[in-house]
Amino acid sequence: MTGTNRSVTTSSIESRNDESRNIGTGKPGTETEAPHRRQHGAGAFPGPLVSGISLVVSPILAIVGTGLAIGDYSESGSVFAADMARHHGLLVTGINISITGVTLGLFVVIFLAQAICTTHPRLGRAAGVLAIIGLMGPMFFEGIFWGASHVVDTTAHQNVAATLIDRSNMVPTTIDNVSGPCLLVGFILLAVGTAKSGVLSTPRSWALGVTCLIPFGFISGYIIISTIAFVGLAIAVVPLGIQVLRERSESPAHDSVHGVASGK
Repeated sequence: MTGTNRSVTTSSIESRNDESRNIGTGKPGTETEAPHRRQHGAGAFPGPLVSGISLVVSPILAIVGTGLAIGDYSESGSVFAADMARHHGLLVTGINISITGVTLGLFVVIFLAQAICTTHPRLGRAAGVLAIIGLMGPMFFEGIFWGASHVVDTTAHQNVAATLIDRSNMVPTTIDNVSGPCLLVGFILLAVGTAKSGVLSTPRSWALGVTCLIPFGFISGYIIISTIAFVGLAIAVVPLGIQVLRERSESPAHDSVHGVASGK
């Protein structure tokens, strides 16, 4: 019995020593394994490919989309409708690009929230839910702008477009008006969570926090504020997206899948 107990104890000590040697190496099962790696188990949603592409592409598209509206966007429906008539092609292109960027932004939020949840579950869930509700705001208003842009060919139609834009901005005309506060709080919580969990460095978590300024660009009429907010998002997550895609291409599971597909 004594020999057996000594053997078990020795084995346990060796196992703990092995785990200690793995600390900081990023190997699975260690305390310090990067949270964004731990979340990608079998069947994880949406997976490293979609997540990596979204992390890289989403903020860039959002920057371009809102950037194309600088100088033309206005919180006043009549002014914006008139600008749409003058620069129709440019603004419709910008609206479509922006909607695509915000749509992919949903996967960015899901990725970050899941990564935070590996160490701070409550914080990750709260941040993810609020940020997703928040992103519904830009999507809703970009949809309004897209519809309005297609009825600005005459002065009478511009008045219709202006009314549509103004009515959508009235509080509390639509339940989607809660998206602004949700986006503000949600991205602040995401910034705190990524810093606390080690998903992002402190400077990049601060940059992620700047994303909470998105609603102020739409509300104030100075869309450049939203563009700057998306620049903060890009600084925060584009390098992470590149890292996720690189790790995916180098992972044994990825290689084995390609090997099966190629018949190797």
